[in-house]
Amino acid sequence: MRRRGFTLVELLVVIAIISILGSMLFPVFASARQQARLTVCNSNLRQLHYALQMYASDSDGKYSTHQWVSAYACGRDMGGLLVYNWIENPAASWAKGLYPYIRQDSVYRCPSSKKPRSGGNLGPSPTSYVMTGSTIERTVDRVASPSEMVTLYDFKWLMPAAVANPAYGHDDVDQMGYCMGGPWDPHALRFNVLYLDGHTRLLTERKFQSEMNKEPLATRPGDW
Repeated sequence: MRRRGFTLVELLVVIAIISILGSMLFPVFASARQQARLTVCNSNLRQLHYALQMYASDSDGKYSTHQWVSAYACGRDMGGLLVYNWIENPAASWAKGLYPYIRQDSVYRCPSSKKPRSGGNLGPSPTSYVMTGSTIERTVDRVASPSEMVTLYDFKWLMPAAVANPAYGHDDVDQMGYCMGGPWDPHALRFNVLYLDGHTRLLTERKFQSEMNKEPLATRPGDW
């Protein structure tokens, strides 16, 4: 008996079917990977929340301190708080203050954050998360609505600095993202936000802006 092989048409049909199945499954796999990264990011934020509460408990009810600087990396006077290479820098920072309660560098990094652009220097222990200026040195009893107070959020790019952004209501809050190389959107045009009561939400940038304007502007840490 003569063995019959695939014809060219049959081979093309098989390839077409495999291509169609692949195009259907790849988005599912990508979505699953993104969901896994989001879960890790949520876990990181919750661990940072627990560390923040322990820090306050050991500091007479006052949240993390952070060195104050008058200018941000963009060169604009934004009232931001910035500490480069926070793990080695002797200056106070929220990240350094919480580290004794965590002892894991990986908790400071969202798996969806991108590495810096070419030539960027991360330095030791980069971080993906930014703390709000209104959280810095605020006392527990001076927070009216912890469930509405944004405390930490994840950033699109890994950063070599422990950053506390300008306080709520600051008109330059959106520039915090764009001056560092693009908008936030670490999770498919959305990003994770941790509130002071410990719950997290996945917000669009527009919703984030709305949430950030619920608190008054602080001019310096300790004004609370």
